[in-house]
Amino acid sequence: ALYHLAHGHLEAAFDEARMIDAPHVVYGHLVTAAAAALLGRSADANTSMQALLAIDAEYFNHLVEDLRARNLHPYLISLLLGALSAHGY
Repeated sequence: ALYHLAHGHLEAAFDEARMIDAPHVVYGHLVTAAAAALLGRSADANTSMQALLAIDAEYFNHLVEDLRARNLHPYLISLLLGALSAHGY
């Protein structure tokens, strides 16, 4: 999903992210929300954001540090943040 997101294949990123079967882990919801936001699918983005925040209501207070600790490339971190913040998240 991140590969597709990084290369601008938003539909593929959204489809791949939705296949992540880890409902109690924030990362699948994060990527799904970002891809949905970039696609203009606000209902899907909202659903993913609600699921993410139900897991960790304070996640956005430490998102960057968490993703850096997991060795996510700075470009991908910026892409995720930009996608979400551009859509009001």
